[in-house]
Amino acid sequence: MRSAKPKDFRSIPTATGAIARLACARMREAGKGIAAVLCGAGLTVDDVDDPTVRLEVRTQIKVLELAAQELQDEFLGFHLARRFDLREIGLLYYVMASSEQLADALRNAERYSGTSNEGIRLHFRSDRATVIALDYRNVDRRSDRHQMEFWLTAVVRICRELTNSRLAPRRLMVRHFRDSTPAEYKSFLASDVAFGADDEFILKGTRCCAFVRSTTNTRRPPHSAQLTLAIVSTKPKRAPSTTLDLRNLKSETCFRSSHIALATPILRARSRIRCAG
Repeated sequence: MRSAKPKDFRSIPTATGAIARLACARMREAGKGIAAVLCGAGLTVDDVDDPTVRLEVRTQIKVLELAAQELQDEFLGFHLARRFDLREIGLLYYVMASSEQLADALRNAERYSGTSNEGIRLHFRSDRATVIALDYRNVDRRSDRHQMEFWLTAVVRICRELTNSRLAPRRLMVRHFRDSTPAEYKSFLASDVAFGADDEFILKGTRCCAFVRSTTNTRRPPHSAQLTLAIVSTKPKRAPSTTLDLRNLKSETCFRSSHIALATPILRARSRIRCAG
């Protein structure tokens, strides 16, 4: 992949630009032009139409903010995350879907999350609580609402899809502000969201032992997929900035007495991903 703005990648995080492209697709569906929005973010239509072009994370955040204004959609990130094809996440989704247990899937996501978006790292632990944290790297967290709400919603969707169950956050905490939790957030996430939180560590919940269903859709994504990833190894270096923990409301769940993170060996995937072409 190439970048729309070639710079020193060691200090400027980039992303595949999938969320920005989803926002542009939504604008086109609404009959709105995207050129002005892209110009405001320093991009061209060609940059967005070419899925191999990586975008700076701060540029993607700007596109989402401008698109939300144009669409008059205050909750654009949440709305985009609710309806997109999860296979468009690419490799990150497939390595999760090929895991034996949800805990293993989340550990794989922790390892590969930086390939999708270098400005966000997912961290996971499961001891007395199941905790998923999204940590911003070299990006001004105060500048973002829609990208964070997209990823929080997408993570919940992925966990539900993989286990074929109604997994729900016990608590959600984010740093940016909203007056209250919108009704549609409560309905979909089955939880209030603590906006403007100071402490973003969540220690409540149950350990995560749900099995990944064998019928998870791992067919090759449609041509519109924008998050085809390259495998790299990443390790968390500092405390996370945004977290959510999951509890299984009603699911096909197998709880074991052993401590997953420390005592249960990671099981190998039952099957390999088969992609056509």
